[in-house]
Amino acid sequence: MTFDFTEKPTAKPVINESMNGLPNDYRSVAMARQSDPDSATAQFYINLKNNSGLNATETKPGYTVFGKVVAGMEVIEKISQEPLGMFKAYPEAPNYAVRVLSATRINSAEAQSIIEKQRATKPSSIKDAVVPVDE
Repeated sequence: MTFDFTEKPTAKPVINESMNGLPNDYRSVAMARQSDPDSATAQFYINLKNNSGLNATETKPGYTVFGKVVAGMEVIEKISQEPLGMFKAYPEAPNYAVRVLSATRINSAEAQSIIEKQRATKPSSIKDAVVPVDE
């Protein structure tokens, strides 16, 4: 979807992989979808808290987690504070366009380097350090 809420072409939907053992925890990145579990195409979300209700169970599919934020979570937190509700059809959308200009996929070694830098500068935030899901 574009910033003016126009549908845009996407690739075909992906198969739901919510049974991969990766939980919808704080900082995790997951695919948004419709009610059909196999309907995820282009939209994703970043969990701002632990959302166990979005995880798969034996009786219902969940939302597929495919990554975690290892740096820049303070930016995500600021985005989450933007005012909402100006667009009646999309009440959860920010009132003003928020653009993600870059996101980078990194491997475990790069994530570990970032975590070590975080430990050196913010010792009290070690509990918030995370690593990427898979290479």
